[in-house]
Amino acid sequence: MASQYGAVSTEDIKDRGIELPLDDAPPTIRNACMAILFVIHFVVVIILGVLYGSFDSPTNDEAIQSVPNEVSKVITHVALPSSVIAFILSYFMTGFVLPRVASFLVKGTLLGSFVITAGLGTAACISYSSWVTYVSVTLILLLETCYVYSIWRYIPFTTVNLKVAIKGMTQNCAAYGIALFVTVLMFLWGFFWLFVFHGVWMNIDKMGKDNDCFNPYVLNKENLDCTRDLYDHSYFVGLNIFLFISLYWTMMVLYNIGQVTVVGIMATWCFDIDDADSCWSPSVTSSFVRSTWYSFGSICFGSLLTTLIRAIRAIIDKFQRDADSDGDNCDANSICMCCVQCCFSCFEGAFEYFNDWAYVYIGVYGEDYLTSGRKVMEMFGSRGWTSLITCLTIEYPLAFISLTVSSLAGAIAMVIDNNEIGEDGLWDSFWIGFIIAFLISQVMMNVIKGATKTVIVCFADKPKEFSENHPELVMEMVEAWLEAFPDCGVEVPGQKSVEASIV
Repeated sequence: MASQYGAVSTEDIKDRGIELPLDDAPPTIRNACMAILFVIHFVVVIILGVLYGSFDSPTNDEAIQSVPNEVSKVITHVALPSSVIAFILSYFMTGFVLPRVASFLVKGTLLGSFVITAGLGTAACISYSSWVTYVSVTLILLLETCYVYSIWRYIPFTTVNLKVAIKGMTQNCAAYGIALFVTVLMFLWGFFWLFVFHGVWMNIDKMGKDNDCFNPYVLNKENLDCTRDLYDHSYFVGLNIFLFISLYWTMMVLYNIGQVTVVGIMATWCFDIDDADSCWSPSVTSSFVRSTWYSFGSICFGSLLTTLIRAIRAIIDKFQRDADSDGDNCDANSICMCCVQCCFSCFEGAFEYFNDWAYVYIGVYGEDYLTSGRKVMEMFGSRGWTSLITCLTIEYPLAFISLTVSSLAGAIAMVIDNNEIGEDGLWDSFWIGFIIAFLISQVMMNVIKGATKTVIVCFADKPKEFSENHPELVMEMVEAWLEAFPDCGVEVPGQKSVEASIV
């Protein structure tokens, strides 16, 4: 059922406007120009690494020179054990514990967030006793109460959605390995980027100057210009901007490759169970190949847009700090920048959310980035914002699991380390283990979140095909939906109408 482009073949669904090349036309890379641009930029960074890359330090400080030994000790005593522990605990919690207590955990974490908000609000009222504090806390609690009340009816559907996603990922457990592999690549890229960036900074004085400027025997040479002009300064500034964009863009590309791969695996499981019924099923390799080849340009396109928006965010924040630097936060400049910051935050949040869903359509159907974004808008336009509420509700139990796993891994790291790290010993080990375990567990949680989004898209776009492969699970989803919306659905021979239930 899979096509060269996406996990789902687009045959027999031309009414949805999705088409592939006809006849035997060879497949092409979507958004190929963006893929080429990314490769060119990557080659440029490699060249910079060859020219300037270095970890050498001009200082002879013994404390700095001893850093490699300390880093090695941290890796062997804390980092590696914490990573393994976090992976095992995360897989156990999501694969075996969460499906059995999903409803309880969703409700408990949702109520727990309200209790924490109430506790912090009470502490604020005690610490800063004033009518402003009382009114602010009251409004926050009222909003939190309305929020919990409004999404409470979605919990049964959220629970089933989570159950279906976990079952699909558990049957194709290699998806976690792909996600971790991509995470390792992100760490390696960050290490290499530091190597390049450090080398560039160490050569800052040499850039734009003649090599003889650093030779004490030729300082009086005629026509020797050792000053840096505006062009040289612009070159250095532009080089640093390029490196920072490169860092975030490459990180986003790697991260989204993992997400699109997970989506492809889950979509294959939903619609073609024969290709996704084992740990390392054909869907794992085929989805990874599609995300790193045919959909690579689309991933690069979306990742670059995210990077540029983050860059604009950094510029706006810089202007905001400059406007507030005079100590007057109520002058015209500060107020204008605050309004700009607020408006851009709304745009940024909306873009990031729709951007995440666009990757789901890329992984499922293999569409180009802009087409996938349009289909996201169509989905929300025709089916409302239920998918948004569902995913927001799923965030609570996954965040709880992540924090629990991180805390346990940190505690175990304290035992394993046995005062080998730092002067504070055990607490240093705890926090290092906690942070590393949190990063690893977030990788695992992102797999689940990507799978739940895929389930929603598959349930919304092709419910009949989904039902043919997993009739019992789909019926659970329909019944949970009808529990939230009892008047939204009709009966058809054999089963409830899935399409009528979700429109």
